Amino acid sequence: MAEVPLYDQFAAGYDLMTDWEARLKSEAGFLRQLFDSFQVRSVLDAACGTGQHAMEFARWGLEVTGTDLSQPMIDRGRANAGTLAVRFLVAGLGEHREKAPGPYDAVTCLGNSLPHLLDGAALDDALDDFRGVLRPGGVLLLQNNNYDAILSQKRRFMGVASREVQGTEYLFFRFIDLGPESITFHIVTFVKTAGSWSFSEDSTPQRAVLQGDLIPRLARLGFRDITLFGDFLGSGFDETASPNMVVVARAPG
Repeated sequence: MAEVPLYDQFAAGYDLMTDWEARLKSEAGFLRQLFDSFQVRSVLDAACGTGQHAMEFARWGLEVTGTDLSQPMIDRGRANAGTLAVRFLVAGLGEHREKAPGPYDAVTCLGNSLPHLLDGAALDDALDDFRGVLRPGGVLLLQNNNYDAILSQKRRFMGVASREVQGTEYLFFRFIDLGPESITFHIVTFVKTAGSWSFSEDSTPQRAVLQGDLIPRLARLGFRDITLFGDFLGSGFDETASPNMVVVARAPG
């Protein structure tokens, strides 16, 4: 089994870094309208992390499978879900035909996951794998950072997230190093206990996913009705300003 050290080590901190209640509430309108329009009853949430989106989909009464390459992330997802009906499996991008074959009405890949595929061949394999487990005419939903803007404007810093839990303070500082052909994503975690701060740093290589790279790949695989948004409020995609690149596409058939 492949290892993903940053996420294996960061599984506990992942839920602390994001205000999941606020995030899911802000995204719910867009996602529910999308799922309703495609009559979605079953969902594969690929690269699901600790399962927060997968659990939300299950609360809506959908049949949900959540997959991730990191065993600790999947273990935490199962613990988070408790008795909620979500099937969690260890599977990386490109492995779903083998490990979670479906078919599904929808496949989601959220949270800037595709940039962890470090070359074009791996990206093609993942997209083709999504196509292979979708029902004909099913919906694919992708959400990544807007790297068109990040690279052109050399945006390195992603801001600070903070949380306090049972008297312990956490700060999460995220930034990227921009290389000529790849980028390196860093998370620095600061923890304050008994009045004293400590920190740890984790890094992982990534590959920027650009509009002009991703959309032609989807089209070559037969995806149609490809639509881009800049966020989960339904705003149009602006490659110079949008925070995200959200892609909705209909599977062949």
